[in-house]
Amino acid sequence: DCQSPILDIGGGAGALSRRLLQDLPKGRAVLLEMAEILTAARKLYPRKNQWTGMELRPGDFRNTKFTERFATIIMANILHIYAPDEARRLLAKAAGLLVPGGLLLVHDYFPDRPGPALAKGSLYDLNMMLNTCEGRCHDSGSIAAWFKEAGLSAIEINDLNSDSGIICARSKR
Repeated sequence: DCQSPILDIGGGAGALSRRLLQDLPKGRAVLLEMAEILTAARKLYPRKNQWTGMELRPGDFRNTKFTERFATIIMANILHIYAPDEARRLLAKAAGLLVPGGLLLVHDYFPDRPGPALAKGSLYDLNMMLNTCEGRCHDSGSIAAWFKEAGLSAIEINDLNSDSGIICARSKR
């Protein structure tokens, strides 16, 4: 039950936003991503009509200021880049950008969730430890607790066949 406008934080070439916009013919998505990633995304999708309804906004969510609020916010494969305190702060920032009743989606690997390859979340956690300054895969219980701290409710945890999951919650009306 996603609505527009959508904020896709670190969404790469916007795969999730693209999919959501298919169900929202007059919808709009803001794809916030590092400039070099947006350059690569434009090469992947070179035609102007491939960006219909999408605004490409270069930037780093940690220090980007917003004047608008969003009905749906996607944080896909981003929180694992950061240590728990920073990840919690970024999730709270995103929650603060929601309109009343807005939906926040976190897609990631959660090492405490079941899946077809149970070790994948743990292996990805090890990858984050080795290849980022302080990153790690946060367990679903921590993400759910951060949602509550940020004032969100109706928290749902959905395990996907891809060994990852989506945790979503709504801002209070």
